[in-house]
Amino acid sequence: MSFASQAREEIAQHSLQLQKDCCVRAAAYGIACFAKYFDAPGLVLQTEQELTARVAEQLFARCGVQGTVLEKPRPSGVVYEFGIREPEQVCRLHELFGTTGSRIYKVVFVGMTVVGSTMKLGLAWDLSDTFNGLMMIPNLLAVLALSGTVVQITKNYLDRKVNGKDIPPMWSVFAEYQKAEEAEAAEEAKQAREAEALAEQAGNK
Repeated sequence: MSFASQAREEIAQHSLQLQKDCCVRAAAYGIACFAKYFDAPGLVLQTEQELTARVAEQLFARCGVQGTVLEKPRPSGVVYEFGIREPEQVCRLHELFGTTGSRIYKVVFVGMTVVGSTMKLGLAWDLSDTFNGLMMIPNLLAVLALSGTVVQITKNYLDRKVNGKDIPPMWSVFAEYQKAEEAEAAEEAKQAREAEALAEQAGNK
């Protein structure tokens, strides 16, 4: 499993522990924004992570909107699809988030399409570079906000691997996930010791 997959699973698991209704609603809306489509017909989210689809199902259920998760085989692997298609549930979805933002976005999108197709090529590239540069601002803020965490994890790694300190690895800044990883590592170490003992007994025989 890649680091990105682990990060997605950790974020998904953390989302299930949200307590405040406003946080649950915000998390559900964040998922909707990355859906394959989120419009008048409803919502469809496709992902290779089953946990992500299940988290979406639970978050929307806590918001009073019921959806279904389907497993769809693809040549590249299984895709999990969370969908809200029932008319009654779609109405609740639109009542939950509203449609004003969607309408404004459509108007702006159509307007930019017209402007982009009639402006000079050089100006179009200049605008593209400008907006791509602006997108770096929230990324840089996130990197700065997480710099302390990166320093902690890096220091933990160097202390263990370079300085030879006998300290537990740091897997996560969240205490519950850190404990879960420590328990899993302890169980794996126990199984490894038992396997070595069995192998040694078999060798002695």
